Amino acid sequence: MRRLNKALGTGLLSATALATLANLAVSPAFAQGAETSDEIVVTARRRAETLQSVPLSVSAYAEETIENAGVQNVEDIAALTPGFTFAPLFGGGAALPVIRGQSTTIGEPNVGFFIDGVYQSSRATMDALFGDDIARVEVVKGPQSALYGRNTFGGAVNIVTRRPTDDLEGRFEASYAEFNTVGLRGSLSGPITANSLYFQVSATYNSSDGYFTNALTGGNLDARETAVLAGTLEARPTDDWTFRLRASYQSTEDGDDPLRFAANNSFPTPLQGPPTPAGNQMFTGELLGSDAFAVTPGHNDIERGAFSLTAEWQGDSVSFTSITGFNDLGLDFAVDGDYTAAQANYQTTLTDQYDISQEFRLASAGHSRLSWLIGAYYYRLVADTHVSNDYGADALSIITSTGAAGFPAWRRLIGGGVSDLREETESVALFGQIGYDLTDRLTLSAEGRWTNETKSADQVSVTGLLNPTGPATGLFNAEQEFDSLVPRVTLEYQAADDVLLYATAAQAEKAGGFNTNIVAGSPIPSERFYDPETAWNYEIGAKTSWYDGRLVLNGAVYQIDWSDQIVRAVGASGALLNVNAGATSVKGAELEIRARPIDGLDINAGVAYTDSQYDEYNFILLGLIGMNPNLAGTRLQYVSEWQANTSIQYVAPISANLDWFTRLDVAYQSDQSAVQPAVAYVGDATIVNLRTGLDFNDVSFRIFANNLTEEDSALAGVFLPDPGQQYDYVRGQFGIDGAPLVGRQLFGGLVTTRAPRVIGASVGVRF
Repeated sequence: MRRLNKALGTGLLSATALATLANLAVSPAFAQGAETSDEIVVTARRRAETLQSVPLSVSAYAEETIENAGVQNVEDIAALTPGFTFAPLFGGGAALPVIRGQSTTIGEPNVGFFIDGVYQSSRATMDALFGDDIARVEVVKGPQSALYGRNTFGGAVNIVTRRPTDDLEGRFEASYAEFNTVGLRGSLSGPITANSLYFQVSATYNSSDGYFTNALTGGNLDARETAVLAGTLEARPTDDWTFRLRASYQSTEDGDDPLRFAANNSFPTPLQGPPTPAGNQMFTGELLGSDAFAVTPGHNDIERGAFSLTAEWQGDSVSFTSITGFNDLGLDFAVDGDYTAAQANYQTTLTDQYDISQEFRLASAGHSRLSWLIGAYYYRLVADTHVSNDYGADALSIITSTGAAGFPAWRRLIGGGVSDLREETESVALFGQIGYDLTDRLTLSAEGRWTNETKSADQVSVTGLLNPTGPATGLFNAEQEFDSLVPRVTLEYQAADDVLLYATAAQAEKAGGFNTNIVAGSPIPSERFYDPETAWNYEIGAKTSWYDGRLVLNGAVYQIDWSDQIVRAVGASGALLNVNAGATSVKGAELEIRARPIDGLDINAGVAYTDSQYDEYNFILLGLIGMNPNLAGTRLQYVSEWQANTSIQYVAPISANLDWFTRLDVAYQSDQSAVQPAVAYVGDATIVNLRTGLDFNDVSFRIFANNLTEEDSALAGVFLPDPGQQYDYVRGQFGIDGAPLVGRQLFGGLVTTRAPRVIGASVGVRF
């Protein structure tokens, strides 16, 4: 019945939208002589080019689209982009962006995030709130290792901020929605000294009481509060030189996330002898969200400062660019690890990290048959992380009441581990690009990047803190060096003025590293290292424009051959590990459409098909719980086979100074596997957002509804050891409070519940 209601609701909405379009289309579609669509300029290849002239699969969103669609973060961008999904694992603390099916779960991501060309290193900031100074977001699909470098194995998200304006301008917007959701944003920009020095300042504030109640306290579970401040100074001392200094600050103080373990329902396997029964080792079927939460309160706090200095010189035949970046990040996460009312396990993570980067580029300027770009890059990251995986009060009472005989090794499963870890990464790279027009319509280009990267880890961990024989102290110190050379070759053919055909072959490589995660157990020595992963990507695409730009059709097909894929595994002591699978392949196709059939009506749509599966992968642990460890032919986690999106925006003039605005965004993604053997999944989802209102001169009023049809499929799921179930296992072993014997389970499915429908209103003014 739930799926039937969803289907009826979505179908009714689609029928209404189509009927509205039919009524609007009073003139012949794509009528000649009307105003053409604006050209979108992107910097996907580290130089300014129009979107339709770039031989890459790029989805770009200008400032106007970001504002009209109510986009607040990269997760919203993913909903508009075919071939791009976003899974906020652990409620967003381990954000997982996936482009073209190349998913990963822990460790460094496969999608690189950049703000004004500066790499952003932490998963925790990938789902951060956008500030009020975003000019454009570019999603570049396929490997971008040659020009972008770090962790662009599957693609890159390039966020470009607004530049200060020549004249004094400003804007302010305030919104209020259900669940006491408040939004404030504003910016001011203009000259300080005419023709030479300019400024821009912006501020954003969002808060909410959250959507769920913590039954243990009776208060809010998932309250949210984030403030973002940003400022830019731009100096133009001469016609040739531009200097731009940007600084931003983010402060986030969030409550818990709507997380809860699903009860395992299959593959009963005894992990201990009689009389203890076998424990279900897997959840099979669709993982569902919940509205019932009872946890010891935690928090998710983020404090981030970012600085960048860009210097640009534009000569007649050569241009020079320097980008200096510095990011400082503090994370303070605390969570009830068993996600139940029992105080069995509590986990805290404190991270203090910074990174610096420097990039220099020289590039050809102007138009000639030969184009080129050369560059050098330096990056350094230092991160200090303290993790405490603690016994809760209820677990402590069990331990103290059972005496010394109650301390066998398995009791450490409940918690009791502390880790202090310092990680350092230092990377240097040289890169370049050269292109040559073989004919007036045929161009061949090649890119390459050589990288030397050194990683080190220094860790002290203590487990079994209450063991009467003394805690077990682990020391780990290691360093690894990685060298890589990755090429890209592109052949592009301008078949007609508005038709570009291209073919690319590109290699990507992501460095290996260390396993240091001790939240669920400490890695044994043989589990400490994993190797780099590599992939060859082959793509054929077309970019076409019709009817004076009123209709744009872009499409691509691709094949990815992936070796030594870095995947998640569970170690001998329960530790969450990165390991290398044997081989993986991905193939798929994407189509994007932009249309303006009549003035005021804009339609954007896209569809993506992705077939992402393991070719060689033996997950040995599965054999211990009665499952087939050979995962050849199994689809990857967090990848939707089908994804589609449609955006319909209509602006109708009512009078000379008054317009009626309406925008409908519909995003669909098919179900996604949440565990390696793909027996558990989050269901397919259709998200509908609606915004409508009036624009009077420089004042706008909007009413909006997010998740209009109340999609209630789970947002994400991830499998890891369940301290709550292990607590029940311990209670049954000692018969505490008459607890029954239950079998021990290695891990369970942790599910993130989706936000409900939210309706609100906003008012904005420009001056």
